[in-house]
Amino acid sequence: MSSQNVRCPVCGCLNKGLALDETHGWMECIKCKTVVQIQPEKYVKKIPVFDMSDTESIVNALARK
Repeated sequence: MSSQNVRCPVCGCLNKGLALDETHGWMECIKCKTVVQIQPEKYVKKIPVFDMSDTESIVNALARK
């Protein structure tokens, strides 16, 4: 069984040495006492974010295609 260090998604406090396998991903933050379920990395999908302040380079890249 491995322990993990996880940041609370509510207050940002680092919770150290959590056994998330044992609790099926559930944790209680040591600072704000919020109870949340942390999803394993294999289920998290990253969403690309575009900075619209640089629209000229995006338009040029799309025009080349």
